[in-house]
Amino acid sequence: KLGATSTLISALQLQAVNEVLRDPFYKVLVLACDIPFMLDMLPECSPAGMTQTPLSWSACPSKLVSLLESLFEWKQKQYPEREVVLVSGGPGFGTTGDVCDHKLGLSIPVVIVGPTLGRVCAPTMWLLQNTLAGGRFSYVYRAPLDRWNFCMVDIDLAASQRRPTVEVQMVDVPVPQGTAWPDG
Repeated sequence: KLGATSTLISALQLQAVNEVLRDPFYKVLVLACDIPFMLDMLPECSPAGMTQTPLSWSACPSKLVSLLESLFEWKQKQYPEREVVLVSGGPGFGTTGDVCDHKLGLSIPVVIVGPTLGRVCAPTMWLLQNTLAGGRFSYVYRAPLDRWNFCMVDIDLAASQRRPTVEVQMVDVPVPQGTAWPDG
């Protein structure tokens, strides 16, 4: 169960997530957020001594671990009949990956999308793989897209009698030549 003091999720959102996690009839949970769930800034790029708005859930490791524990435990209770997908906006690039729970032996697909019409940035400030909670969880992302992008999530509950099929597809288009930004 997720804690009530989270700064990354409102009390109403927390209540809704916990209700879904208690309901035995849900088979697929797509959790979306405007910041990445797992994305760590390289140590040399982190602003020293500055308190700022979190750029990802990784900035609040106890909340991230609590969320991951809850999601993986929910998935494991009826595995392989349940699936979770984490979708978030990103810091200027899109990618797909997986987060693994090495204790339960399960994984969850993770998607970072964007920008759809903004400036595309290289992921040079970010670790695209890392571990947390003493190695219980690890994440890894595939090569980031250097184009405008978004994702589609296709959920098929009828494909298999007992197992939902969840497919995540990235859609990307090139940034038009000559696109200029006001700040240069």
